[in-house]
Amino acid sequence: MLGIASLATAVVLNLKANSLADELNTPTGYDRGKLSQHSNYQTGTWVGYGVGATCLVGGAILYHLGYSSQKARAVALLPLLAPDQTGVAFRGGF
Repeated sequence: MLGIASLATAVVLNLKANSLADELNTPTGYDRGKLSQHSNYQTGTWVGYGVGATCLVGGAILYHLGYSSQKARAVALLPLLAPDQTGVAFRGGF
């Protein structure tokens, strides 16, 4: 979830940075405050993309490692009940 939220935030910041860049490119739109804000939005955009991508790739790797190790090391202990019989079935792989 953090990866998706970071990517969504980065997209919003990128849209704001592009909007400010359009304002700064007009003949009367130059302002130091807007330029500083544009720079901050650009920095936030790249940080958001970096954090989002890192979280998504890291999550995918951890999911894959957990999935493959779960398949290889599955252990089951099941009770067996039948008329005049009881028992336990054990299955496992290491």
